[in-house]
Amino acid sequence: MEDIIGAAAKVDGLGAVGVLFMGLCVSLWAVRFLYLRGEECDAARMADSEARSIMNREIGELSTRVETMSELHTRHLTALLEHHKKENN
Repeated sequence: MEDIIGAAAKVDGLGAVGVLFMGLCVSLWAVRFLYLRGEECDAARMADSEARSIMNREIGELSTRVETMSELHTRHLTALLEHHKKENN
């Protein structure tokens, strides 16, 4: 509690102009801090977007490979079935 009273007494000692100047300094610091944070967030968002793009491309390639392998497997099984039918006739 004494710290708060001491801080209030120091602010009172600054006067109106000092308080306004201090408020302006704090406001400038806050705007600068938020602006820099915004740039960091934008950079992180772009990195995430690029990583997601790479993952989607890889998933597409894998999906195509799986479909191709499935088709080849189906053809192979169909050929084996036809060969087996010919042997039994």
